[in-house]
Amino acid sequence: MTVPSVVRRLGVSAAILFFVATVLLLVDRLNLVYRPPDIPETSNLVDRMVAQIPYRHDIWPIFFASNFLFGVGFVVFAGLALVLASRIEAADPSRHLLLWTLGTAGLLGAVAQLVLVGAVQVTIDNPYCDCGFRDTEIVSQLWAQMLVEGAHLWLINGASLLAAGGAAIAGRVFAGRGMPQTWSVLSYLLAGLLVLAVVLGLIGQFDAAEWLSVAVTGIVIPAWALWLGLSFDDTGRVEATG
Repeated sequence: MTVPSVVRRLGVSAAILFFVATVLLLVDRLNLVYRPPDIPETSNLVDRMVAQIPYRHDIWPIFFASNFLFGVGFVVFAGLALVLASRIEAADPSRHLLLWTLGTAGLLGAVAQLVLVGAVQVTIDNPYCDCGFRDTEIVSQLWAQMLVEGAHLWLINGASLLAAGGAAIAGRVFAGRGMPQTWSVLSYLLAGLLVLAVVLGLIGQFDAAEWLSVAVTGIVIPAWALWLGLSFDDTGRVEATG
């Protein structure tokens, strides 16, 4: 199998995975299939969590599919990093930078998604046991999930920043040498948007960060990966840039 065919398969696969995962994410967040129950504001924390159990069971397949597909998409990006780095001369520092940024981003992102899926699945399979400690279990479970979600967020932040660096390096190295010059513009745009999404989250602009992330994973990343997959022309190793 030639390098262009490998890049084509990986690029197209990444585009499809991130697009479908984002669509499923929107189905979940916008309550397009299932709606959470109307819970009185006077209800306490435990009562609210118990009332949401049927809804959480209903939405679980969509939540699982979205996050699992994101995880697979990140793995595909790690594969892309390996293939693209192999086409750069060993003497060029960009070879190692691309591998350590885009490749590590793929691994971090995959771990983040799988950890989140695993933590949530436990709460779906066994919300609490009928052993007389329901309230304590539910509160403890909620805090444990919050800790996992915090770890997930920072793994994704790290993956986003590393992916930004990888996209910028790929745009610089392969523009005009395997990819059109205009593709580098999209690469730099992708890098900037990834950094901006992280910054918005850090300064507390959570809604803006979330919607920007949706735009990046649903539009910009699929466009970048699809363009790479369909246009990559392996003309040999990229010579060292010095």
